[in-house]
Amino acid sequence: MKLRYVDHNEHDIFTTIAYAEDDVAQDDKICECKIDVDPATKTWTISSWYTMEKHKHHGYGKLTLRECLNSIAAVYGVPAKVEYIWNGANRYVFDWLEENFGAVSKCPIAVQKYANDDDWDSHVYILNREKFLAYFHLRE
Repeated sequence: MKLRYVDHNEHDIFTTIAYAEDDVAQDDKICECKIDVDPATKTWTISSWYTMEKHKHHGYGKLTLRECLNSIAAVYGVPAKVEYIWNGANRYVFDWLEENFGAVSKCPIAVQKYANDDDWDSHVYILNREKFLAYFHLRE
């Protein structure tokens, strides 16, 4: 299936939605990706990235993420830092992040281990910038 992308940027939040190329009505979303950009620190935070259930495991998510990244790079160049917010669902996503980009939690393990409540930083992972740039073919 060929994809068609709709890109949107509002207040440095880039959104890319993938549809089947022949879906003119745009009523069958395949995948969506949102990345928040902090222009001051050149930090890109992947805040939402999901593929609709019936389209999972076909590579559409990676293609949509790459499209969103290229849209941002065209405006800001490459990031100085890349973060990913993982909500704990779909463990295979975290495994992929860890394997390919060495994902490390912003929240120190000692805090995670002994904290009584859920800390937001424990959901934010820092990705290895160089591996990320190489994987998605982003050039400085």
